[in-house]
Amino acid sequence: MTKLKSHDALLLLCTEKDALHTENLKINGLIIVPDVENEYSCLVIHQKKDRVMRRLMFTIAMLGLLTACTDKKEQIGVRGETIDLLREVCTTQQVDHTLQVIDSLEQAGDMQPPVSDYWRGVVYDMGWRYRLAAYYYQRAFDTYLEPITDWPGYAETGYRLACMKWNMQDYDKGLQIATRLVAQADSLEKKGTKAFPRTYHAFLFSLISDFQIHLQQYDEAKRNCQRAFDILTGGKGSDVVDRLTMCAGNVNVFLEIDDIDAAETWLERAETEYNELEQQLSSGRNIAPIVSEYRQRLSLLRACILQAQGKTDEAASAYVSVPDGDIMRLPANLEASVRYLMTAGRYDEALTYMNRIDTLSPASERPRMTFDIIRDRMVPRYKALLKAGHNAEAIATATDICQAIDSAMAVQKLSDAAELSVIYETQQKDLALERKENSEHIHLIIISGLVLLLIISAIVMCNIIITKRRLHEKNIELFETIQLMADKEEKAQEKILSITAMEPQTPIQKLYLQLIELMCSKQPYTDSELTRENLAQMLGTNSRYLADAIRECAGGISLGEYLDNWRIRHAARMLTETDEPIGLVINMSGLSSRSHFNALFREHYKMTPTEYRRIAKENSQK
Repeated sequence: MTKLKSHDALLLLCTEKDALHTENLKINGLIIVPDVENEYSCLVIHQKKDRVMRRLMFTIAMLGLLTACTDKKEQIGVRGETIDLLREVCTTQQVDHTLQVIDSLEQAGDMQPPVSDYWRGVVYDMGWRYRLAAYYYQRAFDTYLEPITDWPGYAETGYRLACMKWNMQDYDKGLQIATRLVAQADSLEKKGTKAFPRTYHAFLFSLISDFQIHLQQYDEAKRNCQRAFDILTGGKGSDVVDRLTMCAGNVNVFLEIDDIDAAETWLERAETEYNELEQQLSSGRNIAPIVSEYRQRLSLLRACILQAQGKTDEAASAYVSVPDGDIMRLPANLEASVRYLMTAGRYDEALTYMNRIDTLSPASERPRMTFDIIRDRMVPRYKALLKAGHNAEAIATATDICQAIDSAMAVQKLSDAAELSVIYETQQKDLALERKENSEHIHLIIISGLVLLLIISAIVMCNIIITKRRLHEKNIELFETIQLMADKEEKAQEKILSITAMEPQTPIQKLYLQLIELMCSKQPYTDSELTRENLAQMLGTNSRYLADAIRECAGGISLGEYLDNWRIRHAARMLTETDEPIGLVINMSGLSSRSHFNALFREHYKMTPTEYRRIAKENSQK
């Protein structure tokens, strides 16, 4: 869709006899769609000022939806049956039905935000429900997050949102949105990328000038009008229709603020672009309706400028030179005629064209009486009637205006309530969807956590089993080593006894041999209450001398350590040879403390008593 200046509308009309009536024609990206039911086939490109063609605009918007869905097939996954359904929707012109179709597409996954929210905004826009249109445009606009990849869609959504802020007279917000968009476009341009569409870039500056003019920032507005034109013409491939549309729109803007010199400058530029348009027509480009429209448009604007300059005769001549015909049914041209006739004091003729404008959009087709209609249609009519001397009709029109204001206020309240209700329902659906998604996420996290816990538990259990198995294997090897060492120790002890009995001995050595014989024969260490004094008495000596003998002959250990070694070896033998409970084994080994026993056993054998007994039994069964 070609992007045009926010306050200008381009309508392409053709009669049933025209060749354009037999097929769709695409000119500069504009799709002209024949309408066999009406006398004229129309395409409204932009809606800001030409609200009289709302119903036709809705049809075109739905055709645009069809085109967008087709062009973005990969993005939103529109299927063939969806295309057929949208074709049917486009012919119904029913807002509610169209919204249901969009909802169905979204639920089926064939259309996702921001596309779905954008087209909801378009549907409400066509139905004059500005609050809802702005709400869905804003939702679609906010969906785009950095980094933005779909710059054309982002630019179009933001442009429509800014225009909607104009319609709602929220000029500061609209200016803020447009300024943000042009800043992003400028940034991309400095980086050398063409991601942001040049035409949107240009017309956004034009829209900013509209806001600034309304805010009486005339110097900034003039500079931005020029900047918009420079951007539009600065790149390759700019279309003459876009340039002509912008120039003609700027003429209207500066006429409204009575800057006649600037309006004349822009009119001269528009006439230059129009000459190029005529050359393209003569070269075979099928743009006869556009050429005919702008031939009239520029003549009317010239008449308005001459009249404002006080050149009434030249203005009248320029107005007379305007070719009459079906193109004069265009609202933009009719409004230019009304502007000239009102300033020229030709009020009866102005009333005739006002009536013609009204016939293009019968009251029965208007969704509701709005303040725009009152301002743009009824108030000018009242002024014209009053100036023309039709006092009775002027009074009746004034009465109608008062009633229309009351009606518009009442309808506005009802509309606001209805729109707020729709917004509330949408927000509730969003909250419900968010809760559902959060709940699903929580469940997914819980399930994932449980699965992860099970996996970790399984890994831990496997590691434990593997570790136990390896430890058991090591304990078996250790047990076998211990048994070998014990056998060697017994043999070594017997050997020592036999050798020392034959060799000369010191008193200390004799005492130590007596101690070994006592330990082997009477096992005094099994008495947990045995003291070093009692043991010394059994050997006929004192405890100090006995301790010295042990320290010298047993490797420097103390008497207590010596007794513990005998006791722990005795316990190990009982664990191997008997099935007595470990507690009883402890008592029978002369150890009174289980914790002391466990510590000593682990220190000597590097395993627990239970593991030692189990390995001993396994070893005995081999």
